[in-house]
Amino acid sequence: MVQAEVVDGELLQDCLEVGGNDVKSLLQIAKDMAVQFFSSQSRSSDEL
Repeated sequence: MVQAEVVDGELLQDCLEVGGNDVKSLLQIAKDMAVQFFSSQSRSSDEL
């Protein structure tokens, strides 16, 4: 069964689709963390 999917290329296509979605999710997480980090940094400098 797995061999048939590899031969048909469906398994590779599925992996690439999941990989693309994972990259989008990771970029969104990194962006959110950066925004949170920089907003907390600016609040800390305001207190000084």
